[in-house]
Amino acid sequence: MDHTTGQWQLGFPTAAVRALGSCVRREPQREGERERERERERERERERMSDKTAAARWGSRRTVTLADCLSEAGVLVVQDLAALSKAVKWRLALQGGTVVHAALLLEPDSCSKGVLHYAAAVRSMRLSIWASAEFSTTLPGVCDLLDEAMSAPGSKWSWFVATSEEYVQRCAGSSARPTVGLLTRAERDAWPKGLGTVHTARSFLSFITSAK
Repeated sequence: MDHTTGQWQLGFPTAAVRALGSCVRREPQREGERERERERERERERERMSDKTAAARWGSRRTVTLADCLSEAGVLVVQDLAALSKAVKWRLALQGGTVVHAALLLEPDSCSKGVLHYAAAVRSMRLSIWASAEFSTTLPGVCDLLDEAMSAPGSKWSWFVATSEEYVQRCAGSSARPTVGLLTRAERDAWPKGLGTVHTARSFLSFITSAK
């Protein structure tokens, strides 16, 4: 208290005054940081939007059913057309389908090449498939996909179940139904040139894929 004036005077240590000033100066900075963090969270939320959500929004203007698995879907919605898995590529090449970029569903003018249409190889021509024992053991997943495609409605493909010797005999003879042999890379490298039509899994996938 100032005994001369009779009024109270408040005094703060110098350190306390500096701390208080620092807090006042930092408050606008913190608010700016919080706003930037909120914007980053909004951006992350937009990125977290799934393909299924995109399809649902698109479907609100159309009659669309969301399938539980790829084999039941007529249209596959993806984030990257160039990043399809091998299993998806096999199923599309074998049974056909349409792949759509998710951005195209939300904003039709956002990408000029957002759709790929695959023709179903199993419905394109009559074909018998023979797989060597080594191929079947090494790549059972591919064989399962082929088996599934052959069982699909409208399929013109079937298995030619035989030993390698029987397949060679069939290649040397004549058959009304074309036959393709599937071999591992090592088997294909050792296979006599000009004897039948043989493929590795990779070359056969490329052979049957028709996308545009």
